[in-house]
Amino acid sequence: MLNRPRVLYASTCTELLARLTGSTRGVSFHDNFDAPRRLGFGALHAAALLTLGRLQDHGLKPGDTMLLIAPRNESFLIAFWAALLGGIVPVPLAIGTTAEHRDKIFRIAGLLGGPAVYTDRATWSRLARHAQGYAAPIPASRPVFCDEESATSPPGAAVAPVPSDIAFIQFSSGSTAKPKGVVLTHANLLASIASMSTAFGLVSDDVLLSWMPLTHDMGLIGMHLMMLANNIEQHFWPTEAFARRPLRWTKLATRTGATVLSSPNFGLRHYVFAAGNSILTDVELSRVRVIFNGAEPISPSICEHFMERLAPYGLEPRAMLPVYGLAEATLAVTSTVPEEVWSVRYFDRQHLTPGLMARIVAPTHPRALPLVSVGRAIPEMELKLTDADGVELPQGRVGHIWIRGPAVSAGYYRDLPATRATHSHDGWVNTGDIGIVLEREIYISGRAKEILFVDGLNYYPHDIEEVAASVKGIGTGRLVAAGCR
Repeated sequence: MLNRPRVLYASTCTELLARLTGSTRGVSFHDNFDAPRRLGFGALHAAALLTLGRLQDHGLKPGDTMLLIAPRNESFLIAFWAALLGGIVPVPLAIGTTAEHRDKIFRIAGLLGGPAVYTDRATWSRLARHAQGYAAPIPASRPVFCDEESATSPPGAAVAPVPSDIAFIQFSSGSTAKPKGVVLTHANLLASIASMSTAFGLVSDDVLLSWMPLTHDMGLIGMHLMMLANNIEQHFWPTEAFARRPLRWTKLATRTGATVLSSPNFGLRHYVFAAGNSILTDVELSRVRVIFNGAEPISPSICEHFMERLAPYGLEPRAMLPVYGLAEATLAVTSTVPEEVWSVRYFDRQHLTPGLMARIVAPTHPRALPLVSVGRAIPEMELKLTDADGVELPQGRVGHIWIRGPAVSAGYYRDLPATRATHSHDGWVNTGDIGIVLEREIYISGRAKEILFVDGLNYYPHDIEEVAASVKGIGTGRLVAAGCR
């Protein structure tokens, strides 16, 4: 029988970390493949207090917002906890590689009204150079550098937040003209953590390895906060390191004895492409129990290829765990059953218009579209499907997915129109996704705003992209489907 961990009780995230200061578990940072640096949870708390002292020396106080753009995972987590301990509201952001990414940072800073910035000097210089010729000066006047010497700084003075206080603001990963910041309270986070911990079947001797970016809710909430609440050992590897050398992922999983991994579809595809037909060395994955797969449409063919490719190295087919979630839900909405083989159903592409009854077909049907089940709603999460007018639909009909529960965010930061457009008066939130419920299991067919209308029929871009990518010489990640009049 598996030994299930006991989720630590706390009313706020800072209380959660404080309860773990005596734990023997902690976080290892593999910035260099061969030389990890480990911080026990107690050491993480102490380091965060020292950084809080620096933030307070720079004038930051409870309620202030702070762009958190720390390139290294260790600096990021220490600053994240420092902000929470001081009642400062961190806003996790990635610097990105394009001008569009940096434009997004400027837009967010403008929305926040001149926040503080926690980053390193090199990143700040890049932002300052980008500011030249920008419509407005860089909207932040209080940079705090994580690579600045501060050996004499005393620990900061922690505050005691209440559950309804904002813990942090999660902006979407997209680069839109008007980014939306999902407001997440301590109560939202702890409700989500409790529900996910029950649904995912974590065990006390689990070991996490993650390359997911901590600026993303799946990396920060799912791979750090949830694991911390269960007192689980954590290993973090930089996302850019995975991008450059994906085959090291499974070597590191073997070396650390990881039992829990995570990767969206693109990561599995990236790994399989890099592996090719080569023989893998120093890889043994029989300890891996769970690979969380979410954050984007799940491709059955890529999942199958990945699992088959690594089966000779001990990876069990049942380790793949498809999930569905979004930032507005404080991450997870649904989950399949851990350590059960994931399932696929085939739907008629021409019967996936919202409001229609979905039609199941054979895999050989000319219009068969395979969709992976993302399971059932996790505990305390309500889910319903509606037509375009908000009328609830019966099982089997294609509809707009709405969610409600204690983990669901109350709205977007300083954006009442966007909040009113997606949040109902009785607590339901429109996810923007389209799906089908069959035998209480959810299948996601696509995003409502991305549906392509052609000759009276509906098409989903990710379906077109996957079909086109199967043509020899094209490949995935090299094309995009979009509507055009």
